[in-house]
Amino acid sequence: MSAQPAGSVAYAVRAGSFPGGVASATVRLQVVFAEDTDDLGPCYPGAFRGPYEPTITPIPPPSGECHRTETVTLTLTPGAERTVGPFDAPAGTAGYALLLTDATVRSENGATVAGVRGTTTTDLAETAARPDDERQSVELRIEAYDDRSYDYWLFGRASEG
Repeated sequence: MSAQPAGSVAYAVRAGSFPGGVASATVRLQVVFAEDTDDLGPCYPGAFRGPYEPTITPIPPPSGECHRTETVTLTLTPGAERTVGPFDAPAGTAGYALLLTDATVRSENGATVAGVRGTTTTDLAETAARPDDERQSVELRIEAYDDRSYDYWLFGRASEG
């Protein structure tokens, strides 16, 4: 007999603003569940969490179990919203996070846009609590830069609504 899930979580993923010439972003998302809230970072050590890579201080291994869902692929256009989930949390879950594991940005003519930061493992939304059959919102947007060594940055963050 299997243990009852600890609840579930779904995400409304909304595309915010994209700069001119950018038509879409295809993103791969994954939810990670942790037995201990202190393990939220160590359960996904590849996630970019600051300006220093590799990190100055090594990330310790998780003390408890980490569980990952299958990845989900979405293609978003400016202003579009899609729902992913619900994802059932394993028994004993104390916290969870939505990760962007990969992204491809496309121009209006369908070509892959080069020079985009933020397209590899990124922590989009982290919750240090058990899931309670809820739906959370996340917004992804792309900013353009003329004064940096890269042209674009794909940002994601938890949002209201």
